[in-house]
Amino acid sequence: MKQHPYEKFTYYIYSDVYEEIVTHCMEAKPYEACGFLSGKQGFGEQVWRMTNEALTTHSFEISEQDYQKLKKTVQKRHEQITAIYHSHPTSIPYPSPTDILHAPEYPIAYLIVSLQNETPFLRSFLIMNKVVYELAHQVVKRG
Repeated sequence: MKQHPYEKFTYYIYSDVYEEIVTHCMEAKPYEACGFLSGKQGFGEQVWRMTNEALTTHSFEISEQDYQKLKKTVQKRHEQITAIYHSHPTSIPYPSPTDILHAPEYPIAYLIVSLQNETPFLRSFLIMNKVVYELAHQVVKRG
């Protein structure tokens, strides 16, 4: 992984949001779960579970209609979509070639929860111009 302009940036996830992501991923197993986080820049304050249209163990797909509906809802809340998350039910938490190929063209936190071992493990990344950069994250309590 290369150094990047956000290397000193930390993405903050509220602990209840982290628990909701992990719960969603475990409930979807053996398939990949997917969704978004919204909040203020750099914070994951709200979980938005999405339907994995692909319904496979190795990829996810979110319908354009669902995404556009979510964008409107988030804008009405005066928030931003700050992260994409999904699970890797049987592999390490690192972007797959498919993840890299389909990553958005704008900088957004890209969270992957591995369920490969007994304890779920989350890592975060930025994928810009098809290059993967590790992104620091921290789980924090609200308030």
